Amino acid sequence: MKRLHLLFLLLAPGIASAQASGETAFKRACVRCHVAQAPSVQAKKQSRGLTRSYPGAGPNLGEVMSRRSVDQVRTWIDNPTKVNRKTGCDTRRLADSEKNALIQFLATRAQPPPPPRDEMLEQEKRKGLARQSEQRQSQPGQQNPQQKGSK
Repeated sequence: MKRLHLLFLLLAPGIASAQASGETAFKRACVRCHVAQAPSVQAKKQSRGLTRSYPGAGPNLGEVMSRRSVDQVRTWIDNPTKVNRKTGCDTRRLADSEKNALIQFLATRAQPPPPPRDEMLEQEKRKGLARQSEQRQSQPGQQNPQQKGSK
């Protein structure tokens, strides 16, 4: 177990660095026309607002990553005009390493973030109560602990 923690500590800076370089590549090549948010109702509204306000603005790349394969996204990033002649995307200045980092960054944005801690605890509490209720109903011969003293 200690080795696993040590491995994580050794890899964490590299993961953070890759995330940062992917975000930098996104800011260099994509941010003028795109957002990169996890697919959600709010993200769709913001993306629609962006495309309405700015003709030529592109889609939310977080949503694109959830609908397309990595190979399809890589093909687009390598040569956007090969996929769509009329695009305004220009990724020519990105090195291959930056393109890889960009794809990894977008992949992290395709996953919705976990719910806040209090919401997760509330969900777990509800699941636990539902399990207890099911157990009581499946064992009709046993009395409810609250009813024991009332006889």
